[in-house]
Amino acid sequence: MRAEKKMIALPALIMIMLSMTGVAVAHWSDSIQIEGTVHMASMTLAFDNYEPPICTEFHEVDGGLVPGELCGKNVGKTTCYYEGVITDPHTGKWGYENMIIMIDNAYPSYRVHCTTIVHNIGQIPVDICGFVVTDPTGVLTWDDNEGALVDKNGKPIINITHVDLVGDQIDPCQREKSEFDFHIKQDAQECHTYYFKIEIVYNQWGCTE
Repeated sequence: MRAEKKMIALPALIMIMLSMTGVAVAHWSDSIQIEGTVHMASMTLAFDNYEPPICTEFHEVDGGLVPGELCGKNVGKTTCYYEGVITDPHTGKWGYENMIIMIDNAYPSYRVHCTTIVHNIGQIPVDICGFVVTDPTGVLTWDDNEGALVDKNGKPIINITHVDLVGDQIDPCQREKSEFDFHIKQDAQECHTYYFKIEIVYNQWGCTE
């Protein structure tokens, strides 16, 4: 009789154990969900809206630089200004994306030194990589090897040198001076107006790509 009771109780015991195992498996298969929001910082460098660019004519004398045109001339004229308003989406600060340069009545060896101020209006530091020069009229194109704007025949017309900043780091809210030299070459056209724009190229600080 006792053996029969044991045999009857055994299936019930097995069912109870299986049900407990099922509960354990069900608990093991539960998942946890984590939700979050990431707010990315902004990266914006601009030509400073409080400091207009300054272009100064100069020439070389005995290896030094002297303000004014060569031999006291008053022929060439350079005009520079900013264009293209940009606003940082997080800080609300603003500035300009491009600097416009117009050179009238230039001649070979006519030189201009341009001083500008760039301002980090974003939230993270930036590294200065270089600059981009374009001619909106399509008359001249930039040649990296020549370091100049060249005509359709590949002849240098305007040599452009970025005197400083390349490789420098600019922190948020920081302002830095940026300088360019323009040198008109022998193949420049007479009685002509050259028009081009400059944009500073920058990258996230510490980013190698």
